[in-house]
Amino acid sequence: MAERNIFLLKAALTIKLSKLGFDAGICHNCGRIFEKTKGKTLCNDCQ
Repeated sequence: MAERNIFLLKAALTIKLSKLGFDAGICHNCGRIFEKTKGKTLCNDCQ
């Protein structure tokens, strides 16, 4: 249950960042929030 709540919190934060003009995403590997470039789905550390 806690993992689901953390994911929902990250998703909400990502949406708020997107509304502020940042192209934010959640890394598909580690779950970090990062600034997306060129449609990437992984953060710089996981690539």
